[in-house]
Amino acid sequence: MHMMDGSVKTLVNGAQLIAACCGFYLVWWCVAFRPEKTAHPAMEIILFLLAAGSGIYGLVQMLRGITGAELTRRIFAGGVVPVCAIIVYIAMVFIMSHFFHRQLTTELLLIIGWAALMLSAVNALYGTGTFATAATAVFITITVLATLISLICYIKYYELEAWPAYYDGMVPLIMAGIVMLAMAITVRH
Repeated sequence: MHMMDGSVKTLVNGAQLIAACCGFYLVWWCVAFRPEKTAHPAMEIILFLLAAGSGIYGLVQMLRGITGAELTRRIFAGGVVPVCAIIVYIAMVFIMSHFFHRQLTTELLLIIGWAALMLSAVNALYGTGTFATAATAVFITITVLATLISLICYIKYYELEAWPAYYDGMVPLIMAGIVMLAMAITVRH
């Protein structure tokens, strides 16, 4: 493991917390949205609170790491990623409601927000010299692919029968958690 400056360490800790959030969210999904569910409501509440708590704290840590990083180079100019994320989100709301007639849910915001967070983190890791150009390209590509697959799952969810929809809802969580862990592991090694 190489030496990490404080902002990179904070960013990585945040990524690990968001990976944990994805894990808690996945377990919550498995319990709360299982067809023919039998779970006790208290378990659902506890799992949801664990997911929310680790996710919010992870987001705060990642944003602290991203904004505190001293960048010597950039893939994306400052402010471009959040502005593009807002534009993409508005476009996706329009597309989902007008073309796919898809009920809008919080997951669309989470998918676009996750993509923006990942791209901002990759930009910071590249900017601090933590990521070389190759690692940066790989993580940008993985982020874009995971986002596209998540959007496809989002579109298809209400078109599926109960059990396929149940599994469809897991895919974005699994991918986001794996990508976050992969980023943290790559930085630490």
